[in-house]
Amino acid sequence: MESLTEKIDQSKSQKKSETDENKIQGKYKENNKREQKEGKQSNYWMQDFRKICKENFNLKEEIKILNNCLQKTQIYFGNDQLRVLRTGTSRGMKWSEDTILKGLNLRFTCGTRGYNYLRQIMAPLPSVRTLQRSIEHIKFNPGLLDSVFLRLQEMIHNMNENDRNCVLIFDEMSIEQRIDLDPSTGAYIGYVSLPGVPKQLASKALVFLLAGIQKRYKQVVAYHFTTGKAYHEAIVEVIMKILERCEQIGFKVLALVCDMGNRGLLARLGFSHKKNFMIYSRTHPFNANRLLYAMPDFIHVFKSLKEMFMKNKIIYLPDDVVHNEKLESNIINFEYIEWLEDRQLNMNLKFVPH
Repeated sequence: MESLTEKIDQSKSQKKSETDENKIQGKYKENNKREQKEGKQSNYWMQDFRKICKENFNLKEEIKILNNCLQKTQIYFGNDQLRVLRTGTSRGMKWSEDTILKGLNLRFTCGTRGYNYLRQIMAPLPSVRTLQRSIEHIKFNPGLLDSVFLRLQEMIHNMNENDRNCVLIFDEMSIEQRIDLDPSTGAYIGYVSLPGVPKQLASKALVFLLAGIQKRYKQVVAYHFTTGKAYHEAIVEVIMKILERCEQIGFKVLALVCDMGNRGLLARLGFSHKKNFMIYSRTHPFNANRLLYAMPDFIHVFKSLKEMFMKNKIIYLPDDVVHNEKLESNIINFEYIEWLEDRQLNMNLKFVPH
């Protein structure tokens, strides 16, 4: 009996030990699983951390590049232009004076179409209407442009003596006969504006501009509305005022340039271009130590020569030209030019392309 009891006790203790061992093994397995799971999670966390660090580094590099681009962009664009680039719209934008001036320079250089094209593809700039409103207050009445002369007087301080040498160019251009309202003055324009001329509708604009000889610049300094009639005295008066004003501010007008078509005007200025009586220079009316020359506009010279040649068919050269150039004849016959043109009309390779 005792032995049976002992066997039962031994069996119970053995089962208990096996159960305890199984529990320990189960806990060990659970711990292993938990550790493996935590290890995997820590690996995931480390991967995420490395990924975040890499993204952070890349973002910092992109910020550096953008800052460098922004610094370079600020050389060309103002703060108002950069603001438009950030917001994507210029509605309600108050443009700075520098941007307005930049826009005006581009508008006068590229024209309206070119300027609008630049606005579309390249740079945030004021609209053409904004540019127009910015200069509406400038007085631009016919006659001498006082505001322009004031600006020239400021510019001359940055010019050397040779840069101040210039020519006065004047020419007419046809305009439509009509009356318009000038928004800068609130007055109606379109009538003849030359001094001492009766009031009538103008059909031409007479423009005067200064052009540099050594330094390249062109600036309109005066304009008048006129007709096809020759108002010699009035135009001479305007030219004299311009010459005097230029002399006062330091610009040296060395020559008058025109199409040489108005002989009466040139005669009143003291010049002559008759065949046997040439006067192409005279004492400057406001500086006795300098000469004032009269020069033809070479474009008009070639145009007049072409028209005369086609009309008369023959040109007789002076004897001195024939002698100096060692020519065989003093006759230039238009028939030879017509013959050459007919001959090479259907030729791919031409002797005279133009």
